[in-house]
Order: sequence, then C-alpha cells, then structure tokens
Amino acid sequence: MSIVMKHIQDFGLEIEMIQNEYTSYSDVQKWRQISECIIRLIYMNQPVYIVTKEPQKWSLCHEIGVQHDITIQKKRYIASPVFMCSSQFIASMLEDDEFERDLLWVVSANPQPSTEDISELITLYNKNYHQDLQTNREIVREMNDGKILQWRSAHV
Repeated sequence: MSIVMKHIQDFGLEIEMIQNEYTSYSDVQKWRQISECIIRLIYMNQPVYIVTKEPQKWSLCHEIGVQHDITIQKKRYIASPVFMCSSQFIASMLEDDEFERDLLWVVSANPQPSTEDISELITLYNKNYHQDLQTNREIVREMNDGKILQWRSAHV
C-alpha cells in the first residue's frame, strides 16, 4: 500500500490509498487510522453537520436526533447537527459504509449554518465536484469505496 496526496487547486486535498494486488487487512486498518487522525485534526471537539444522501432506516443520521430533511433534484438528504464531534463519533462514522461510499459527508458547523446554507452547499458540491465552492466551511468525504479522503477547505 502507498498513499498519494494531491492538492485540489487552492481549496482542498485528496489523500488516496493506492492498493496493490494483495492489499492486506493490516494495510486497510492503517488507512482507517490515517483517515481517523486527519478527521480528528479537523473536527475534534468542534460542532459539525453530517449530511446523508438518500438515507436508509439504519443510517447514522437517525441516531443523532435532530434532522433537517432536504430534497434537491428529487434526491433526499438529511442534515444532522453533532454539537461536539467526539472520538467515539468519528470512529462510528468511519465504520459506517455510507461514509465509505460517499453518501455521508461531514461539514463544519461553525458558524451555525441554516438549512438553506446546507442546501446551497449540497447543490454547489454536486455541480462543482472539483471546483472551488466559495465557502468557508470545511467538508470531508470519502470516495472510491473509501480509498480517497477528500478535504475541501479554504484553509488548506
């Protein structure tokens, strides 16, 4: 296993686990630890929103409590505030297959966003996947079955 890090212009990073033909379980666990460390550095003890695309009845968003239902282009999203992002929450999020499959994103919630702010961010992100979103919010998502961790931020 090797790791490649590349800038997304001036507004983000992609960190990718490059697997070889025989990537071991140990390598996958190391990747999980790296992802967890990065997410802890960004969000630990900070308020966040998790945004779940087309949530299922077992989705993590349902365990949080407060939910904001958002529909964009006939797709359902739930934005759920997490008032203090703990290490336990980060670990449970990383174990969630929705995060690994790019159906769950983490968005900074400082300052507190409105439902309209979250809707606009989802719309922008879906349209401008590799472009600057013109936002001060940090967004983390995994893609490619959990092999790429993307961090969108104005501060990178």
